[in-house]
Amino acid sequence: MFLDGSEIPFDVPPRIMNGRTMVPLRAIFERLGATVSWDQETRTATAVKGALTVTLQVGNPTAKVGTNSVPLDQPAEIVDGRTLVPARFVSEAMGATVIWDGPVHTVRITSAGAVSQGPGPIGQPWQPGSGQPGPITPGQPGPVTPGQPGQPGQQPQSAPVATVDGNWPPNPGQPGYVPPGIELSAARAKYPPRAVAAVLDGSVSIPDGFDHLMLQNTPATRLVGLRQGTLPTSSDMDNAALALYHLGVEPKDLGFDPADVASWPKLGNYAVTRYNSVYQSAPPGGTSPSGWFKTGQSADFNLSGLDLGQTGGPLMFNHPGAIASDGTHLILTDNFNNRVLIWNQLPDGNTPPDVVLGQTDFNSNHAGKGPAEMNWPVGVAVGGGRLVVADTWNDRLMVWNTFPTVSGAPADMIIQLSALPTADASRHFLWPWAVWTDGQRLAATATQGNAVLVWNNFPAKADQAPDLVLTAAGQLGTPRTIISDGHSLLVGDHNAYWNGSYAGAGTYVWKTFPTTGEQPPDYLLRDPVGGLSWLGGGFAADGKLVVLGKTLYVWNSLPPNSDTPPDVVITGQQFGNGDGQNLVVTGNRVYVSGGYSNKVVGYRSIPTSDDQLPDFAIGSPDIRTNTLTADFFIHNPNPAISDGKLLVFSDFDSTLSIWRNLPSEGGARPDLIIKVGGADFAVHGDSMAVTNAGSLMIWNHLPLDMEDAGPSAMISGPGGRPFRHLSGVAIDDSYLYVADGDAGKLYVYRGVPSAQVDPVLSVGVPNGNYRLASDGTYLAVTRADINGWVKVYRVADLAGGGQAQPQPQATTIATSSFPISALPADGHLFVVDNWVNRVVAWKSIGDALAGKEPDAILGGTDYPRTAGAGGNWSPVAPALAPDKLFLPRGIAFDGSHLWVGEFKFSTRLLRFSMEP
Repeated sequence: MFLDGSEIPFDVPPRIMNGRTMVPLRAIFERLGATVSWDQETRTATAVKGALTVTLQVGNPTAKVGTNSVPLDQPAEIVDGRTLVPARFVSEAMGATVIWDGPVHTVRITSAGAVSQGPGPIGQPWQPGSGQPGPITPGQPGPVTPGQPGQPGQQPQSAPVATVDGNWPPNPGQPGYVPPGIELSAARAKYPPRAVAAVLDGSVSIPDGFDHLMLQNTPATRLVGLRQGTLPTSSDMDNAALALYHLGVEPKDLGFDPADVASWPKLGNYAVTRYNSVYQSAPPGGTSPSGWFKTGQSADFNLSGLDLGQTGGPLMFNHPGAIASDGTHLILTDNFNNRVLIWNQLPDGNTPPDVVLGQTDFNSNHAGKGPAEMNWPVGVAVGGGRLVVADTWNDRLMVWNTFPTVSGAPADMIIQLSALPTADASRHFLWPWAVWTDGQRLAATATQGNAVLVWNNFPAKADQAPDLVLTAAGQLGTPRTIISDGHSLLVGDHNAYWNGSYAGAGTYVWKTFPTTGEQPPDYLLRDPVGGLSWLGGGFAADGKLVVLGKTLYVWNSLPPNSDTPPDVVITGQQFGNGDGQNLVVTGNRVYVSGGYSNKVVGYRSIPTSDDQLPDFAIGSPDIRTNTLTADFFIHNPNPAISDGKLLVFSDFDSTLSIWRNLPSEGGARPDLIIKVGGADFAVHGDSMAVTNAGSLMIWNHLPLDMEDAGPSAMISGPGGRPFRHLSGVAIDDSYLYVADGDAGKLYVYRGVPSAQVDPVLSVGVPNGNYRLASDGTYLAVTRADINGWVKVYRVADLAGGGQAQPQPQATTIATSSFPISALPADGHLFVVDNWVNRVVAWKSIGDALAGKEPDAILGGTDYPRTAGAGGNWSPVAPALAPDKLFLPRGIAFDGSHLWVGEFKFSTRLLRFSMEP
């Protein structure tokens, strides 16, 4: 079972009862954003999401949705101690769309997005022939004014959908009937995807009867979402094409000429943003270079954001994290810059900090392990004149026993988490993420080790063992935050468990500060709006609890239970959620650190109204500007080279940045940026393909000069069935390759399809996540997970249409920790070892296939043969340094240079040059 493309974990597996798929109640409801309560006496579950309430009772064939009674084909039942409920009923009650893939026994759920109404019809029946959509019931968006042929309709609001009873598809003898098996391919051939999408989103006049037929296979809430701009899936597109086909609509009736690309309506939002960029460029190198890369060499420059080793100064942050105050100072971790910033007085605007720790000045950001250095600091706390920093990737706590007053001051004491004793020899404490102290006690999370470490008296020596190891009665998963007023304790958990079941993100609450390691929490507090977020923040002097989750919340006191709503919920302000975000309350002020908004915003008083906006920003000219965007930082950069152009795709925000010439200097801004959607991409010559979960979008021409940069075709899957979940894609002179990890298939298409066609070859692979790359001679297939491997196919072996056999796998590749991508290029082979933070390079791919050692290693000077114990993180730490790599993932080769994009906790795109 999958929700929005991600598999839902269950402690009791789903099962089919009376023809209905039954799933554990709490897991499915909470994944859909609802809060669940259980009445043991009546064996009744109540789920609340916004204004919607759903009630189910074990054994009762009738459920309640609001005040309405809804009959169930299969009532809730208790199996293996878990209450199982019908998956379709629960999902659609929450406004989601459900698709049953019968042949593979898989349920696919798409959440409702912006539409949060319950299931069932909306609006009044639409009258065929009226040319106008029907009215919307109160609370729904208003109607759309249809455009004239060739002109998009005015769409400030979403269009309604009709609810007309009928059969789908039409029966034999009725207008539009086509024998099964022929109609879908005929419909796909007749209507270009962008034309179909234009009808779905209402940007062209909607033909009479279209909504009527769509609603036979598409829930009303889904159709409303499509009218509001939700990108259609391949199933949506097929349903719409069939509806148009059965209605006998001609493409010209939709107001465009299928043969005229310029007249096509958009498929989603693919607007092009152009920049007047000026930068030094260099032509690509030859294909037979005399030199090669050198082990341990430094990168030439960083293209994403600022150049190598540069921070941009004291007020240019890079993903700020934890924030703390002792009432006089303000302290902020600047995570990706490997530094901690200190203001000696509480700032009231965009004023620079006075002191920096981890660096000797405000302009550098190199990582290190010394007592004055840091590697990705995430947590900070202050109390009793002491300062404590969680130096996360160095697995340690850094302690200043007196508050530091000069930049670059070394820590007085180090507590190395990996050196702390444990009752279980197989257990290790690593990755401190959050710290808290009142000057007398100290607490720190060990995200690896699933614990909160507590010293009842502040440690007096290095590596002193904690007094308590809290595990929330064995339920802690990935603890991220600590909140305490000295009397109570709250711990935010990324992967919490509750009552023995996986509960997702939540915050454990101990009403009294624990005195024993086994003391269980009193309850698990959910994010009131986000549902699946943990909370971070603090207590005000008057007892108010002010925290940050999906937004900012204020409780006037510690909530007595998980059902107590906050007194203030901030709306209208995005704080830039992320793994390290946090806030601090000091006096009557609130400072909010937003990792992905790249700034701190400040309130001069604790918010008392839901629409109260911050008063000022630090690290940004105003409370709205995101300097990561303004300065062209790329999250998860995935580079490719095509005809002397550099294209960089980001699966973080689904953008494509394009440099028309290969930059030869750091920080060069792109020539254009396009919002393309999708998860992975490939480019070859003038063709481009982008994976979008269940479909493959094709550009027959790179969108360099078009105002409308939408794709020219959408491929929905082999044999008329949709893809299940696409990951990797590659293109060469002969083929297009795409991996469907959920289906366990690698599909090979001859050429780059310009319309719906079937692949010429299907190769079975284990289920997983894949990355693909081809240079026309070799195809590299990388299974990108903890059990990963790289297999290489000869492209010539794919031409015969038979089952391709992989080439022998190099033993050095097979023993790597986590290969995440591989690139054959011009007879060479490059493999990215993500967890080992290395790129290994063979000058001859034949040597790699023969199991020989790599000729060069980028990111280090050695090549670890084994991963960390038990498959954990490699002991080779990442680092933001010119000669180091930080979770590398995407690579491209231009003949003389290797471009390496880093993932998740870094935004760098590095260029390495071959040396003589």
